[in-house]
Amino acid sequence: VELAAEVADGGPPFINDVAHILLRAFPNDAERIEHAGVRAIAGFVAFRETLERDLGPRAGGDFALGERWLDFRIEREHLLPLKNEALEQLGREHVTRLRRLLEKEALRLDPHRPWREQTEEARWPAESGAQRTALEAELVRARRFVAERHLVPLPEVPLTVAEAGAWQRPLHAGLAYLPPAPFDLEPAGMLFVPAVENTRRSPAQMEPPARTGPTLAAAREGWPGRHLQGALAIHCGSRLRRLASNSVFAEGWALYAEELMAEEGFCSTAAD
Repeated sequence: VELAAEVADGGPPFINDVAHILLRAFPNDAERIEHAGVRAIAGFVAFRETLERDLGPRAGGDFALGERWLDFRIEREHLLPLKNEALEQLGREHVTRLRRLLEKEALRLDPHRPWREQTEEARWPAESGAQRTALEAELVRARRFVAERHLVPLPEVPLTVAEAGAWQRPLHAGLAYLPPAPFDLEPAGMLFVPAVENTRRSPAQMEPPARTGPTLAAAREGWPGRHLQGALAIHCGSRLRRLASNSVFAEGWALYAEELMAEEGFCSTAAD
């Protein structure tokens, strides 16, 4: 309920921004646009009041699904042949393996300091403007890198980097990717950078990524990561395949894209 209230608070500013854009584009429809904007804002306000008055006092309980329904979701939604216990064990094994790799790499770089301390010193600026500039540069470099090595086909579907709106900030502690819509005549993707300085989130939730953040993000979210996957998915043969998605497949491809680019040397040539 609290999260929904934060999102609702971001609704009126979003509507005002959209209304101003529409007024500039369609001045002859000013009365209709202003009327629609007023109604939309009233809807957000009414929803916010309902959350506080009706749902807030009744909200409670445990967020967890429980083992039975978690197993159901793993099987039916994520299409994995695993029960929750096996999946947890697999995750813990990966965490242990990756921690060992981090410790080994930290020893190679500086045997006198642990990996956590080294990563703390390698952070890039927290300001969304600096993050956006760095990310835009790395996306250009990632696309060029992929093309030069002929790693994958590159469709001409643009990817734009923008600052997250007020309504998005409570939902995303980091980057948020919006794939191209399946039936748009001119499809394009959007990558939203969190407005760290304006968020209500705690510093721990919004801490800036490491310096390799824009480099890995360009591979994971852009080329050959999520955006490539999204740009190709909209051309699937059936309407169902265009509309359907699966988070396991999407996250799996994104992580594979990171690993592939690292193996090809993209990260070792990251811009300072």
